[in-house]
Amino acid sequence: MTDFIKRSIRLKEFQVSIEKQHFPSANYLKKVSQIEDDQAFFQRTDKYGFTKNHINFSSSEKVLIIGDSFIENIFVDESKRITSRIEELFLIDGKKVQVLNAGVSGATGLNLLNCILNKVLSLKPDIVMFTQPSCDFSALLYENGYFNDSSFFSNVIPSNDTEKQKYETIENNLEQILLVIELITKACHIYNIKLCFSTCCSNSSKRQLKMMNDIIKNNHHLGYDVIDLDNLIPKNETYFYDKQHLNEKGSGYIANIYFDYIKDKLPLNENCTFNKESISFQKLNFYTSVLESSMSSMGLSNISSVSFKLKNSGDSDAVVELLFSDNHGNFANCSKKEFLIKAGYNLELSYAIDHIQEKTKFRFVTDSKSMDCISILYFFAYSVS
Repeated sequence: MTDFIKRSIRLKEFQVSIEKQHFPSANYLKKVSQIEDDQAFFQRTDKYGFTKNHINFSSSEKVLIIGDSFIENIFVDESKRITSRIEELFLIDGKKVQVLNAGVSGATGLNLLNCILNKVLSLKPDIVMFTQPSCDFSALLYENGYFNDSSFFSNVIPSNDTEKQKYETIENNLEQILLVIELITKACHIYNIKLCFSTCCSNSSKRQLKMMNDIIKNNHHLGYDVIDLDNLIPKNETYFYDKQHLNEKGSGYIANIYFDYIKDKLPLNENCTFNKESISFQKLNFYTSVLESSMSSMGLSNISSVSFKLKNSGDSDAVVELLFSDNHGNFANCSKKEFLIKAGYNLELSYAIDHIQEKTKFRFVTDSKSMDCISILYFFAYSVS
């Protein structure tokens, strides 16, 4: 008797409520020149599995940006990712707009349709911004396109992994892109969600890229807006660290394009006051007092989050604690958050804070073996009210 294997539709998403560090592999680093081999990248996800941004606040006005690793933007510091930059641009402008990052590496157009149907529609964002995934370049080479039986791109899992790529270009399965576009457009229309498609943006000039993007540009009569990213961003190493992924500067470039679009489409009814302060730490006795600073001298009384970058120049991993005093500056029975900094790595981290008061102090603590190896490259505190 054959054991029954239960199958399911593949939902491309991250686990919910995780904190994770990403390290580019040695083989990958050999292929790219702009990612330093001492750089790690921090990621947090929310209760829906969307990647969080660096500033903690909530808003009734929400935009969801969905795509593959281009939108995931994982090998860029958290505060410099596309969605983080858009949020901060709005806050600087005195407006609250929450921007959800639904980018997941390896996602195809059909995977993103599944995500929209099963996760996004119920959240009722004001705008869904769909960025055409480059993964379709591979998935649509199979005879059945999106509906292939490969281990990596199969839409139903576990697959039998019996199908191999058949075509040399995506031309034979181009209609599948259009059908997905039509389904997403109809779903968003039914739920009264504004929809924008962005062309696939790549540091290349492949004929397949034009075929894919022409479908998006030539069918906007279906009822969606178009941002032609591939035509807007220059194709060079100034903005990309490989053929498909943006570096820090490219992420900022795209963020400004999306910011201008969203600003034009939303009523922007939620005003706010935003402060971003750089905090300097005075090094005391590192093991017992370490580094501390008070917010009172900076006039910050409603800090919602902090982001900072630490460097471990030692030969062993270090656990660093971020401590918060009470309003009298007392660290006894204080709240704290632990972070692991691997030996030889730089890591930007962010942390959402509740109930921070005007005289609260921050303090970093590590063990005596690591105290001379840990340095703070920068520390920012954010206040949104």
